[in-house]
Amino acid sequence: MDLIDKRCRCGNLMHNVSPRQQLCEECRKKLLTEKRSEVKSLRSEDAARRAKHPRMKNQPFKSIEQCVREADALGISYGQYVARGLDKVE
Repeated sequence: MDLIDKRCRCGNLMHNVSPRQQLCEECRKKLLTEKRSEVKSLRSEDAARRAKHPRMKNQPFKSIEQCVREADALGISYGQYVARGLDKVE
């Protein structure tokens, strides 16, 4: 592989680098730091959003048979019954 001297985006001269290399070591580290901080902020925003609205685990539901019977008694379909949230045990 041929090694060449080339300028980085910031203007620094890089000696004996691959023709494909575009950034000097300093610029590469800055770019990585920026990307990591961006991802970290997105993760913290997501964690905050999830903490605000926690999902209820093991939320009790009525059995399907009971839901079907109650839906028939109300004159609606099972899907409408579930969509209205009537399948949850209070």
